[in-house]
Amino acid sequence: MEAVLNSNIIVVIICCYFFLIFMSILSCWCTYAMHLHLPEGVEVAQKFTVFFLIMPFIILGFILVQAIRIFISIHFKIFKNGILQLMDSNDAYWASEDPTSPSITTTLIVLQGKLDIRKVITVIKERVMETVVDGEKIYKKLALAPTTRFGFYCWEYVEAFDINNHVRIIDELEEKHMTETDILLEIPKIQNSPLSHDRPLWELLLIPKYVYPQLSHLEPLPDYYAALLRFHHCYMDGISACFLFQNGLSDNPPKYMINPFSTSYKTTFLRRVLDFYRTALFGPRILFREMFDKELNIFREKPLTGSKILGMSKSIPFNTLRNIKDETNSSIISILGTALGGALRNLATKHGEEFPQMMKAVVALPVFPYPNTKPQNRFSFAFVPLDTSENIGVARLQTSSEYIFDTYKSPVLITNFIFMKAVGYLPVCVSKLMSKTAQVTVAVTNLPGPSEACYLFGGDKITDIAVWTPAGEGIGIGLDVFSYNGFVRVTITGDAASIRDSSDMSDLINWFQNEILEMSMHKNFSFEP
Repeated sequence: MEAVLNSNIIVVIICCYFFLIFMSILSCWCTYAMHLHLPEGVEVAQKFTVFFLIMPFIILGFILVQAIRIFISIHFKIFKNGILQLMDSNDAYWASEDPTSPSITTTLIVLQGKLDIRKVITVIKERVMETVVDGEKIYKKLALAPTTRFGFYCWEYVEAFDINNHVRIIDELEEKHMTETDILLEIPKIQNSPLSHDRPLWELLLIPKYVYPQLSHLEPLPDYYAALLRFHHCYMDGISACFLFQNGLSDNPPKYMINPFSTSYKTTFLRRVLDFYRTALFGPRILFREMFDKELNIFREKPLTGSKILGMSKSIPFNTLRNIKDETNSSIISILGTALGGALRNLATKHGEEFPQMMKAVVALPVFPYPNTKPQNRFSFAFVPLDTSENIGVARLQTSSEYIFDTYKSPVLITNFIFMKAVGYLPVCVSKLMSKTAQVTVAVTNLPGPSEACYLFGGDKITDIAVWTPAGEGIGIGLDVFSYNGFVRVTITGDAASIRDSSDMSDLINWFQNEILEMSMHKNFSFEP
């Protein structure tokens, strides 16, 4: 039973008890610092005093919520016979959403081969829905629908689950030859059609005829088709979706660029305790300062409309980004964030608007290691300033990298991960209020995919793949990075309140690519079509 056996909450409560002892010792230093009028001591003492006063109420509140969740779980077990269960708090955080920013991830997959929908359905049934590990269906969550009961997010078993409601050909596109441009215009229409809440919130939409422009002169046209995988973020994060490809859909599991289970990510017990204390002491101040520090610029002037415009870069050789990273001592996130910042400055200039020297981004990062391959949510986030001044790209990259590396060294990632878990643990009315992270211009997500070619559905090779993840409530621009087989596809999602039309999106993509070219020090660098 999830609520009864939630050892993480018990550990947190115990740590809070010892934290009070730690605070008592710290209070002696704070009192001494205030007596000597040390500025830094006074600041810490003030924040310590406030937090010390509210800590008992925080602990009592979570104990009360824990008791309520236990009673709800018992009720479900006795009276609902397993049909209902409380949602894990990490999943529940993503269940909350705003109508203008649906929490839906959309993945475009282009495959070489002739579409056979019966084969696709068979693979999903046998390799995904029916796969059993240690006596449990590993993807049983895909047969559950999110709902609310007693004020908490829950999973409800859908007795009349029908795979044909989730895997289907888009009727109006069945006979139409679709190019990349056509699909980018079609996806926003699909995104504006909400998933039905009376069944699990995922679907695989198939487009039988995909055409690469550079092959359109051939007769007959080579066989390609496209698939759009859509799922609500409360089911899984991007890393778990990669597990789905690797262990469920792929004919032969491909190698990935990272190992989410690597023991190198594990920390010692002492480090975890120290992280908890750093989080408890500095976390609330850092979190609330970043969340409520408003940012104003041309891309945040208007409320979101919900109407989205999509863009996609040409394929970027991953080795090129790696060489830029190594030669500038930066990171992939800082390279792409800097390029986007420069492109947004150009777009503001196009419209005769001023743009600030710095822009704030929220960067989504996974918390490694993952315990297993089950669908789950283990992403945290960090607020990172990006240099958007008029300096050359490499100079801006250095500044942005320093901020990002400082973020990696700080307790902010683990702080925000604990915050997300705590918010998801609370009743819906409270979690919706606390899950707003809108005081930024852009959201950035980097997903490392397969490092080699991947085959699905009995021999159909993936030739291209791109991902659009939800940017978050109140955020008008999202940048997503997905690497596959030595190349990187960068996608941009713009709300109509931030990106006015498809012409602006086209210019933004071109300026983004030019920024990458400017930062590259390699004469042989080029984009792939």
